[in-house]
Amino acid sequence: MSSAIGDESQVPHRGRVVDQDTMQPLRAEVRAWATGVQVVPDGACQKEANADAKRLDVARTSDQGNFDIRLGSQTRLYTVVACADDYQPALEENLPNTKGRKTVVPYPITLASLGTTYAKSDVFQDDVQLTVASTLNRLANLRRQNPDGFDSALADYIKQLSEIKPDLAKQLAVLGDIVRNWQSKIE
Repeated sequence: MSSAIGDESQVPHRGRVVDQDTMQPLRAEVRAWATGVQVVPDGACQKEANADAKRLDVARTSDQGNFDIRLGSQTRLYTVVACADDYQPALEENLPNTKGRKTVVPYPITLASLGTTYAKSDVFQDDVQLTVASTLNRLANLRRQNPDGFDSALADYIKQLSEIKPDLAKQLAVLGDIVRNWQSKIE
């Protein structure tokens, strides 16, 4: 199911692709890239790579929506594009290629049907707000467990990102302050 490119030692990552509305598994193509990609939302995977993008692996999902990709151990960050006919492609950018966590996050990757009214609905507005709040709460809870470890991990991620996207890394550096200000102390 996977066609890893290159001959360096490979780090496996598993994932799943489902329909955003029904959560049913989708037959999809999943591509892993070393650099940023531009996606044209036409329901096909043929147009998502810019000319200088380096494809690391490609896989097709099983009937259950599952896939496996393999990335070279030297790859620090990667981007995943999941595509299925008549669906908006999903981009999961700047994911760390960690050996300890072998699942592509988010798990599962959800694809929205092309032409859906969801993006213009009140539910979409609610989902944006709830996602922001839950993401910040998750980060604050992680930081409560180990503040020094959290700050160190975030600094390491920012360092990795700065090698590829320095402007984005500078913006992300503010996240530590946001998380510190977001969390309240639990007595």
